[in-house]
Amino acid sequence: MPIDIIRKLALIVIKENVFVYEKKFYRQVIGGAMGLAFTLTLANIFMWKWEKQLVHRLKVSNEIYGRYVDDIFFTSNDSLECIDQMLDEANNFHPNIKLVRQIVYHKEAAEPYVVPFGSDHPGHVFRNTVDTAITKAVRYSTTLVEFEEEIRQMKLMFLYNGYSPRQIHRRLTTLFSKYFSNYFILPMLHNPDDFDYLRHQLLTTSTATTYDKVTRTSATNQTHGKNIQNHNLKPTDNNDFTTRKRRHHSPKT
Repeated sequence: MPIDIIRKLALIVIKENVFVYEKKFYRQVIGGAMGLAFTLTLANIFMWKWEKQLVHRLKVSNEIYGRYVDDIFFTSNDSLECIDQMLDEANNFHPNIKLVRQIVYHKEAAEPYVVPFGSDHPGHVFRNTVDTAITKAVRYSTTLVEFEEEIRQMKLMFLYNGYSPRQIHRRLTTLFSKYFSNYFILPMLHNPDDFDYLRHQLLTTSTATTYDKVTRTSATNQTHGKNIQNHNLKPTDNNDFTTRKRRHHSPKT
């Protein structure tokens, strides 16, 4: 197919994007429709030209560069000032391409949602949910200050979903006491060296190993729950069990 025909067809797709919002029709004048296969292909072509200038500098120093849609990953041994200068120059390549630099990226449209504490799940699900969030915060952060900010946002998210501050602090204390001292009672760190040590330990821990432990714990808890249930179904003359059973069942009227 001739290149002119491809260009004309591309212009039709770009200029004739129409969508409905609150029962009104609108035409999109900038960019393309999300989810359209052609839009992704056109964006990759557009980014390829932009990337050539940025990637060239990284290839010269044998660094790693990768991109998935609008997320970029690269390595560099240059100073922070040199990296900032390179990104500033990249921001001037084209007015429609701008880079957002953050220590940990939080998508603005993301909902602060985790498994609600009031949902019908076993207790270990809530504990594992908090533990996973804490582990991610440690791995994502490179300094104690960044970790504290991540924990602050994490606490807000869990409080929003019905978790109590005591439950969150207990999981933090459990993690800290595991790597530092059995008598670690405060749900916070004060020494940057302690955080560096903790982060090193968690970064070198296999995620698969951690997952296996969680799976085994889950299976054990479920088996234990079934054993308790089977045990309760057995007839007994124990007055204490009868009293407990009455507490869990409303009296008939």
